[in-house]
Amino acid sequence: MFFLVNPIIKDFIIQKELLQNSLKDHITGFYNRKYLDECLRNSNSFNCNSRNTAFMMIEVDRFKAVVDEFDYEIGDKVLVELANVIKSIVPSDSTCVKLTGYEMLILIPNMSEDRVYEMAKSIIAKFAKSEVMVNFYTNQTLKKTICAGISLYPDHSDSKVQVIKNADIALQEAKNIARGTALVFKKEIETSIELF
Repeated sequence: MFFLVNPIIKDFIIQKELLQNSLKDHITGFYNRKYLDECLRNSNSFNCNSRNTAFMMIEVDRFKAVVDEFDYEIGDKVLVELANVIKSIVPSDSTCVKLTGYEMLILIPNMSEDRVYEMAKSIIAKFAKSEVMVNFYTNQTLKKTICAGISLYPDHSDSKVQVIKNADIALQEAKNIARGTALVFKKEIETSIELF
């Protein structure tokens, strides 16, 4: 019986690992956009069914300049360092998603606006002190900054898709203000922001 069941169990474990890997970003270890899309379609599996869920969108300032001056490998090191900083600060029940090449979304349940804003400032400050090794022979390191946009569900919208858009609007406005800025979504910035 054991020899009959063992291959079935192994096959199940392999399939589960393959599915899990297809939902994760191989650089940061965060979930990927496919996972977020699945969650938005199936709200029962979503980590933000609780009230007062904060959506924090983070982007590396002038990331393209890193790739242009160095290469994608150094860019990946910057993203790994950012992921490590995020993991060290956000609560363990948070869901971290890598949306694009250098944009990340963190969902933090049971979070007030003041607490998530302070958390964003902590992530910004800690990442600004981080150094990424660029050249081992010359000991050249690289420091980068990030901006963060925050929106809360259901305070800013009862649509999770809209809350993500709101976090992105806040992020874009934070980038317009200065590098290393965190901003909470307000209705006024939605009408005044210059996206292009």
